[in-house]
Amino acid sequence: MRTKETFWENLDRYREQMSSLEGTARLLLSASLLELHDEGIAAFNAFKDVMKRDLYDDKYHNDKREAFASIMGVKQRLETGLRTFLRTEHMLSPSEI
Repeated sequence: MRTKETFWENLDRYREQMSSLEGTARLLLSASLLELHDEGIAAFNAFKDVMKRDLYDDKYHNDKREAFASIMGVKQRLETGLRTFLRTEHMLSPSEI
């Protein structure tokens, strides 16, 4: 597998795709979801830092798995939090904005 190469080759394309979506929806999130967002950024940065390493020893592979698991954990908690937050009773009608 070429995990590191695949990650770097696709990162710019992923950023461009996400940038093209920016501005299509804006949400006012609860403090707890904003904290999870910050955790997600930190988790992605940790993964990126691991991927920059040049030594592919057991520590590298273990750290990579842990970093990815952290991303997945934040993702699951964000999904759950957003499902709860975006229920209709939490949404504002246009007249309330």
